This record gives sequence, structure tokens and C-alpha cells, in this order.
Amino acid sequence: MRAKTRIDPDWVETDPHARIKRDHGAILIERLNRLQAAGYRIDLPRSIDAGDIPLFHPNKKMPRLAIWDDGLVNDMYPSDFRDRDHARTIFEPEDFQGFNQFVARVPAPNWIEKIRISTVEEAFYVILAWSLFLGFIFAFSNIGERVWDWLRQ
Repeated sequence: MRAKTRIDPDWVETDPHARIKRDHGAILIERLNRLQAAGYRIDLPRSIDAGDIPLFHPNKKMPRLAIWDDGLVNDMYPSDFRDRDHARTIFEPEDFQGFNQFVARVPAPNWIEKIRISTVEEAFYVILAWSLFLGFIFAFSNIGERVWDWLRQ
């Protein structure tokens, strides 16, 4: 006999906190998406064993952040963000207004910062694309020159 799953129409949720867990998951994904759109990147070399997702911004003036599984966002300790000495900037999952104001103040990374935080794979594909583009331009200009010489004769 097959067990009931969420796909089945007659499946019944037995966890009383399921709605809260789904809401927190949505908050986590939405906040992570907004932070990455603002220029934050996941800090892969740092261990993720603590339960948080470490984030960094290429602009050194912006704080390093940690986002937790319930959507809580805090900066790494000690904080030098906005003249707060050793105080942590915390955005609770319910603090939408404070989080939105913070994301609105995050400067977009310039092109040098984007290059600095890009991975080797991204850099390889950019170099490959430019090489192909310039190769096609050179080839078509060479073909065009030969056709023009042929037409003049």
C-alpha cells in the first residue's frame, strides 16, 4: 500500500507548525533572493555547520551577514556597520520594513567588484564568448575584404 504524500488530494497535514515552517521557508528564500540581487554572495569557504548561511558583499563598507533558516538576518560580530560598535544589526523574520530599508541602502557592486567576486567558470565563459565574438568579427571582415577585392577586379 502506498503512503500518503503531499501530492495526494486526501493527504492530511499532521504537523501543527507546518504553516509556520512554510512561511519561514518563503521568508528565507525571498530574503536570500533580495540580498543576492543587491550584490551579496554566499561565502562558500566559511563553514556552514552553524546552521546559518554566511553572505558577503564585494563592497567592503557593507557588513558581512548571516541568514538563518527561519529568515532571521544578522551581521557578523563584531559589527562596524552604521557606527554601531560591537552591536549586532538584527532583522527578525517579521521585520519586513527594516529589512526592506536595509536592502534599499545596499549599493550595487560596480564592474570591478563584480569581476573580483566572479567564479573561475564565469570568467572562463566570458573570455570564451569574447574570443568567439572577436574571432567572428575578424573572420567576416577578412571575408568581406576578399569579396570586395574580387568585385573590384
